Amino acid sequence: MAKARGGTKVQYCITAEASQISQKLPEIISNVFDIDTVETDAIESGQIILAEVLNNIAEHGFVGRVPGRIFIEATRNDFAVRFSIRDTGSPMPGLKLPRASLPATNIPLGDLPEGGFGWFMIRTLAQDLSYRRDGDMNYLEFSVVSSHKR
Repeated sequence: MAKARGGTKVQYCITAEASQISQKLPEIISNVFDIDTVETDAIESGQIILAEVLNNIAEHGFVGRVPGRIFIEATRNDFAVRFSIRDTGSPMPGLKLPRASLPATNIPLGDLPEGGFGWFMIRTLAQDLSYRRDGDMNYLEFSVVSSHKR
């Protein structure tokens, strides 16, 4: 972890594969959030958002291709953690973030879709969410407010 202007910065480079994501996610979260001082809700929100984002990149960004690298940078200050994620996967459809609509849930339990909830969770929990494509690189940024334990 390095001290950056405006806070503490951590950087990771991982392969866009589910096994690598599930292996590295706990380490990333524990290095980004000060578990002793930050409220559990903020840590859990950060973990949900990051897991959804990284899994979306692995599942959709490299379909039919060799899994590429995902670059993760997180900068922590006293008030929030700012995540910057970049990858060379396929661009987002229409070069914009997916909508936050939920799939229908007023159907029998067995008919509920397996997916479709991720972007709703990301958009609900993240602050200052943005996406852009520059050349062959996707850039996704978001913040998680880090309320402190009293």
